[in-house]
Amino acid sequence: VGLLKQLRNKMNDKTFNMISNGIFTSLLIYCLPVFGNVWLNNTGDTQRFKAFTKEDSRRLQVLQNQTMRLKTHANKYTSCKDLVAKSGELSINQLVAYHTLLQVHKTILSQQPEYIFKNFNIRVQGENQIFPHRQAYTVVANRNLSVSRSAFMYRGAHIWNMLPLNLRICDKTSTFKNQVKKWVRNNIPIKPS
Repeated sequence: VGLLKQLRNKMNDKTFNMISNGIFTSLLIYCLPVFGNVWLNNTGDTQRFKAFTKEDSRRLQVLQNQTMRLKTHANKYTSCKDLVAKSGELSINQLVAYHTLLQVHKTILSQQPEYIFKNFNIRVQGENQIFPHRQAYTVVANRNLSVSRSAFMYRGAHIWNMLPLNLRICDKTSTFKNQVKKWVRNNIPIKPS
């Protein structure tokens, strides 16, 4: 972020946005789906997230806020909610959810990586079974220990099952990306509570 502050006055907005996305956002996107966690409004503090804590998420959010302030020319008193709205970006908590959902979608469509796909039990509605429509194409990942609940498979299944049916059955990646980004903005909190 210090390097970006030094570069800000030497570049126009378009060039700066490209550089900051390359330095800051790309590094985050590489690691967040694997190591990140998503905190929803109903997530209790009793769960143990050893790899990525709420404090880690808050620290990354502070860095992202500084970057968004540089991009949008906002002052230091601009709230995170206003920065996200003004910049059009997703917050750290939302980025974890978004990229987790993209990876789950990719895994279901391509059945790769195989070790993840085999651990996803996808519910499909059969002809002669009583099966609620809302549960079609949901994913079951059996993880009973609170430590395993911070892992990708449990988190991915949990967030995937929150999606509406039209997104869970979408087989076009570009359509899914656009629609799921809107869903994340509306359903995943900007910051952990």
